[in-house]
Amino acid sequence: MRLWRALLLGLVLAPANAYWVIQMERVRAGPYVSSISLFANCVFVLAVLAALNLCVRRYRPRWAMTPGELLLVYSMCCLGTAVAGMDFLQVLVMILGHAKHFATPENGWESFFRYIPSWLVVNDVEALKRYHGGHSSLWLPENYHPYLVPCIAWMTFVAALLLAMQGLNALLARPWIERERLSFPVLELPLTLAREPVAFYRQPSFLIGVTIPVMWCGLNGLHFLYPAVPEISVKPFDLVQGATSKPIRAMTWMPVTFYPFAIGLGYLLPTDLLFSAWFFYFFWKLELAFSALMAWDVNPHMPYASQQSMGACLALMCYLVYTSRGYLREAGLALRGRGPAVGHRAEYHAALAAFLAGAGYQIFFSRVAGMSWLMIGLFWGLYLVTVTVVTRMRAELGPPVHDFHLMGPEIMITTTLGT
Repeated sequence: MRLWRALLLGLVLAPANAYWVIQMERVRAGPYVSSISLFANCVFVLAVLAALNLCVRRYRPRWAMTPGELLLVYSMCCLGTAVAGMDFLQVLVMILGHAKHFATPENGWESFFRYIPSWLVVNDVEALKRYHGGHSSLWLPENYHPYLVPCIAWMTFVAALLLAMQGLNALLARPWIERERLSFPVLELPLTLAREPVAFYRQPSFLIGVTIPVMWCGLNGLHFLYPAVPEISVKPFDLVQGATSKPIRAMTWMPVTFYPFAIGLGYLLPTDLLFSAWFFYFFWKLELAFSALMAWDVNPHMPYASQQSMGACLALMCYLVYTSRGYLREAGLALRGRGPAVGHRAEYHAALAAFLAGAGYQIFFSRVAGMSWLMIGLFWGLYLVTVTVVTRMRAELGPPVHDFHLMGPEIMITTTLGT
């Protein structure tokens, strides 16, 4: 009964949580909580539930939620945030009708329409005009009917993607948790909130850490409403803005700011990662400056920062496969009913079945949508490498963000092999 109670609470919170994320990231243009590995909105929900649970436990102990239930609700909020976030559902919905709506005789996009399956996108131009222009309602049949088939198709794709990634997580969980004993820094705060809320809330360091940003943000909020109130600005300041030297200008945007949440996240990260984060950031900027100094920037891709990042991911993937060779051998034997890990055979079977089912549907979806077998192999191979390496970084080091916007498979393939 307790499990169903937590599931029901998670389902009730899901729409409100998605609405909150969209309001922050799309309507108000920030903060972009889904871009940071420790979702601030989910931590807030967990903190509120933990505080309310303390009151319930004091007066009705039998009604109180267990740490496992709190973490289940938190996990559901995290999954909902990831799907509803800026880099997932919000982007997907926008591109469903982008080609049809913005096609003009000048850009010649209509010549590509024969490559786009009709069930994959919205084809009703009038409905798209009403959607983009406003002064109408999405709930009118003539407006939402054109979206039904594409949305159902993409919902199955998203479900298969999540299934495959969950299967991959299950396959990697045992060696990373039990053998290598990775620290999973991103989980420290949620686990503490769920298990020891009383001790956590009473810590002086917690109270001071909460008071400073609350007073700071409250002061800035009052300044926004009443400009006569002074402000302590945390807005980014660009160090290279207005520079006249070409190498300095080539460094592009170099912001300096002071975000309390970023400082707080830094306490959860290893010091070697914190050092690497700023050192290699400046190293990359110096590469840009040196390329401009040597006039190598005639090639817009110099110094190939995205390609360097993908090369690092490929190298890390090879390292992970090599260091996991013993576990992979044991898992393979267990699947055949032999070896020391045979007791985990059912677990391996379920995880592998989930991954293969999800990945198989993704390949089927891509093939029906028109991708060639070569592109399917290249695209999904690079995607698998990227997500596995990012997952490993999250588990071992817990970096708050990963800036892989310009190194996705679609960019790596086209810049390497051409369009």
